[in-house]
Amino acid sequence: MRLFGVGLSGINIFCAMMDLGPGLSKSGYYSILDTIHIAVKSVAKVLFRKAAQEEKKANEQEGNIADEITVSGDGSWAKRGFTSLLGIVSLIGKYSNKVIDVIVKSKVCKACEKWVGKENKDEYLEWYEDHQTECTANHEGSSGKMEVDGVIEMFRRSVEELGVKYKKYIVDGDSKTYKNLLEANIYNNDPKVEKNECVLHVKKRMYRRVKEAKKTLTQLQKAKKKIEAAEEKSKKTKKNYKEEKEVTAKKGVTPKKGTTPKKTRTPKKDTIDTESTKATKILKILEVMDVTLGPCAVAFAKSYNKSRIAKAENATAMSSKEARKSRRADKVAENDAYEEDEGILYAPGIDD
Repeated sequence: MRLFGVGLSGINIFCAMMDLGPGLSKSGYYSILDTIHIAVKSVAKVLFRKAAQEEKKANEQEGNIADEITVSGDGSWAKRGFTSLLGIVSLIGKYSNKVIDVIVKSKVCKACEKWVGKENKDEYLEWYEDHQTECTANHEGSSGKMEVDGVIEMFRRSVEELGVKYKKYIVDGDSKTYKNLLEANIYNNDPKVEKNECVLHVKKRMYRRVKEAKKTLTQLQKAKKKIEAAEEKSKKTKKNYKEEKEVTAKKGVTPKKGTTPKKTRTPKKDTIDTESTKATKILKILEVMDVTLGPCAVAFAKSYNKSRIAKAENATAMSSKEARKSRRADKVAENDAYEEDEGILYAPGIDD
């Protein structure tokens, strides 16, 4: 089910409607996820080593030192903007076009969130000793800094894990990764990391700037035409008004002021809560389709509606709204403080 992007709630709905049982508990679900994660991680390491060997071979065929390869790096975030809590950074070989290494950067750990406000207690310290090695919060700083830190971390482990050094780094100009790589001097100038510009990003930036220049010029020309048209219209209006005034003065009639029609507002349609019995309606649909309903499906429909209503009431409570607003404001303030301390590390064309 995870291959389809279905989580715990979706799995439990499916199991209930198919009458396969009550579904999974939270602890059972996350235990299975941990097992999947371990398997995926081990397979990924094997594939990364294989991709690195292919890149070494192709690099040597191009007349370069085999283990001093060229890679391009880029970052991606869980959501747009620079307040994302999760980010991923990858390195791709120049000749093989295969992913050689990947790192996930996170500013949050769900397990640690349960202990917020209890960090000074002995129970937390005992728990954290075991949890520290598997804590998912591995990044401090702004979200834009995730790409910089991720690339540097992958460069540091390249020799140990893949048996290669990244001699040339293809940059996209959107972050100050290369500048920070030089400062880190990971290989002690053996070799010194060189920068290659990504041709596609150079083309994109050139096109964008030419387009902006053309747009500015076009806007100026349009503005000039609008001004000229407005001046011409003003002259005609004054002339027409003057002529009308002279005619009405002769007839002894005062010209009427123009009237504008009253604006009417269309009343909003009443919204009807059609979700109050969502699970029950699904059961009705299945019943019409001559599907035999089992006890698990009926029991789930009742519990699902109760939990959904409780969540909705909690979400609409003023305390919840204020808490969400406060959390958003805190995130923005935290990110602003990081950017003030670090400087802007990620923006379009920042490395030009």
